[in-house]
Amino acid sequence: SKIPLENYPKIHMLDQVGFYCIEQSITLNIDLSLWKANEFKFQKGDAYKLIPASVSDIKAIREIARTTFVADRFHLDPGIPKTSADRRFEMWIENSFHNSDTVYKFIDSENIIIGFFIVHEHPEYAELRLAGLHPQYVGRGLGKMLYHHMYQILKVKKYNILKAVISLNNIPVLNVYVYLGCVKFTNPLIVMHKVL
Repeated sequence: SKIPLENYPKIHMLDQVGFYCIEQSITLNIDLSLWKANEFKFQKGDAYKLIPASVSDIKAIREIARTTFVADRFHLDPGIPKTSADRRFEMWIENSFHNSDTVYKFIDSENIIIGFFIVHEHPEYAELRLAGLHPQYVGRGLGKMLYHHMYQILKVKKYNILKAVISLNNIPVLNVYVYLGCVKFTNPLIVMHKVL
C-alpha cells in the first residue's frame, strides 16, 4: 500500500493491522523542454546505443533484471523470499513485451545487451517505468548514458514531460536524474507491506 506522508491516520491504522513500512518513494517530473542533450559528453558514447527490443531479447533482459534489482522493496522485505522478489522483476520484463509498454535494449559496440529501459507513453507525458544495467557495467558512467539516450529518444518523439516513481533507497538513480537536470521531486509516499 502506498500512502501520502501527510495521511498519518491511515499509516497508523495500517500499522495496527500488521502492515509495516518498507520504504519511501517520490514522483519525479522531468521537464524535457528545458533539457539540452548536447550539454553532456560521454567517453565512447558512440559505442553504445539504446534501440527497441524484440521478443527474442526477453531472456537477456530478464537476466539483467534478475541480477540488477537486489535492494528494492521486495528484496528488502523479510517476508518475501528472494526467489519471489527476483521473479517479480522477471515477470515485469515478460509482461512489458506483451502490453502497451515499449522496451528498449542498451547495447555495446558488439551488440551485446548490457541494459534495458521500459517506458509507457501517455498522450501528455512519457512514464519511465523500469531501467537496469548489468552489474558488471555499473560504475563506468553507463547508467547516465542509458538515461541520457532515453531522454533523447523521448525528446525526438516530442515529449516535454517525463514522469517516474522511484524509491528513496535508489540513490544511484536519483543521482543520475539530478545529474541530467530539469527534475522536480514531488508526491512523497510511504510504502507499506503486509505479507499474507
